[in-house]
Amino acid sequence: MNRYFALIGVSFWSLLANVAIAQNSVSTPSIEPDNNNIEEIENEPLFPDNTNNNNYNNSYIGLKYQQLPQGLTGLGGWVIGDAYAPTIFGISRIQKTTQRMLWLEIITNDPDGKARYQVLDVLELPQLEANDEVITYCRLQGKIDPEIVTVSVYEDTEFLTKIKRAWRANRKTGKFEVFPIEGLDCLNQGYGV
Repeated sequence: MNRYFALIGVSFWSLLANVAIAQNSVSTPSIEPDNNNIEEIENEPLFPDNTNNNNYNNSYIGLKYQQLPQGLTGLGGWVIGDAYAPTIFGISRIQKTTQRMLWLEIITNDPDGKARYQVLDVLELPQLEANDEVITYCRLQGKIDPEIVTVSVYEDTEFLTKIKRAWRANRKTGKFEVFPIEGLDCLNQGYGV
């Protein structure tokens, strides 16, 4: 069931980003600076110390896009935390041939109100086995943590407890960070469907 949600996630992701941006367009920063301060903004990175310690796909970091570049396929995505916050963060699942990645992104709008994305960090996913799923909506010691994403073994249970790997999509640093799996479980969003 979760694979079905991943397939429809791309259009939901775009819709949610556009709705959130439309609701919050006054205070949401634009990825494209206006002509009066273009040099100042371009010379000042969003996260000045954003070096990817994972050494995965650094060439995508900093990419700004509305449509994915040729050769890449979007497999869905989600907003991290409050979709109506002044700065909206999200994670996109991306595939290039057989390589699967997660992109930590900031979502903004262009002057026409269309969603734009800027890649802050890239995490190359390990090879997934047949029952493995990339899962969000995880709890740490029973408390939801929207920044945690895991690779978990799919089971027909309300909460998945067989967590193989976990990362934090840290909105303060703009990086994915390895996260310990102890005390984690994740909602099986397809359970009972």
